[in-house]
Amino acid sequence: MADSQQPQPPAEDRSRRPTPIRLIWRVNAAEDAAEPEVPGLLATRLRGLDYVAGGEPAWVFDVPREKLRAAADRFPEAERTDPRNRLERYAHAFVTYDSAIDPLRAWIEEEKLPESLAVQLEAGSHVPPVRDSRDETGSNGPSAGAASEDFSDRQGYLGDVGAPWCWQYRGGRGDGVSLIDVEEGWNLSHEDLVGQVLPLPGINDIPHGTAVLGIVAAAPDGRGVTGMAHRAQVGCEPTESQTGLYNPEAAVFRAANALTDGLVLIQVQTRGLDNNLLPLEAGDLGWAVVRHAILEGLHVVEPAANGGVELPPLRDSGAILVGAGDPVTRVRLSGSNWGDRVDLQGWGRSVVTTGAANSTFRWRNLTPLAEHNRCYTSRFNGTSSAAAIVAGAVACTDGLARAHGIVLTSGELRDLLVRTGKHPQDDGGEPIGPLPDLQQAVTVLAGEQGLTLQPEP
Repeated sequence: MADSQQPQPPAEDRSRRPTPIRLIWRVNAAEDAAEPEVPGLLATRLRGLDYVAGGEPAWVFDVPREKLRAAADRFPEAERTDPRNRLERYAHAFVTYDSAIDPLRAWIEEEKLPESLAVQLEAGSHVPPVRDSRDETGSNGPSAGAASEDFSDRQGYLGDVGAPWCWQYRGGRGDGVSLIDVEEGWNLSHEDLVGQVLPLPGINDIPHGTAVLGIVAAAPDGRGVTGMAHRAQVGCEPTESQTGLYNPEAAVFRAANALTDGLVLIQVQTRGLDNNLLPLEAGDLGWAVVRHAILEGLHVVEPAANGGVELPPLRDSGAILVGAGDPVTRVRLSGSNWGDRVDLQGWGRSVVTTGAANSTFRWRNLTPLAEHNRCYTSRFNGTSSAAAIVAGAVACTDGLARAHGIVLTSGELRDLLVRTGKHPQDDGGEPIGPLPDLQQAVTVLAGEQGLTLQPEP
């Protein structure tokens, strides 16, 4: 039989892949002097643990170390001298769960785990997706050949944050704003995303990213959904390396360096051995790379994560942390983390956006008979949908401000949205911040800056 006719092995089922444990090690100054030897040194310390394929010790950032030092040197002096913020000093390895979980727990119980070692289970951009429970043979929804219905009247979050009001004015649709979404994967062939997002070959087809981009960037074409900032220039940065291993910090670093201004949306959560989901910046390395993006003059939005816990005291990187709120009461939904560090909220349930129907996922309850590139769902939720909504609000505000000659720093824009947002009457002692109110934010901005808002051309 010819080679071309040989049966091919089945594609890897990632849902059944054992969860690797990611060990992140911050080397000290003396070890840093040895530079190329550090991964080898780390390997000796991890002797006896089994690495996953391609997961041997290596530097986290595969870029010239001079570039990393230059990035760290741009930190304010008090932050620059903090060893936690030296991006060039982080190495990592991926070990099998079975070989590592008991030794690591023993180290922790004996209080012998070094402060410079962080332990993460692979969390990714979302908790395992819930499959669409609707009967796929149901009659409601368009067939594969029918024209897609317009679901924009069901996107209640657009009106709730004041996006249509903002669209009346120059720049209010995200004009001139660059945005990069950092997460695991997307379907950029979806009918509502073609031409709206910069193409990126060889990426994972995962509906989470597709749903996020639908909220932010979907075309206003009278079918499907409409993105909040549909005139922004939107790109993607995957969190997996070419070897398939999870490295979100490197993805954020690449995204930050690809932009001269604009917004990085970090659709990532991290998970420690206690299994609580936390925002990326809860870890020292995550904080340092988010801070790098802020110091590059960018806006950064990230979910507070779906851990359902109060966040521990966190350093403020300058990013906008987003909780998941109830669309009606604006109180915290049970899955969302909360705390004083959470700045803003977005809708955490019943979010209508672009969906999927491939061999693994079924996110298409609004279109149960539609093919993969024409699916829509009303069930996107959690801090992921919330962060996407806030990112859209940031892009609209930034675009309008720039179109009127105003450049807002990350701190100024965050402060504007927080102090003009819609607060719950009672947060029950579980704060997740207000929902952005673009009409109020822009009105206040215009008053403070003495602007006359110019209508959309």
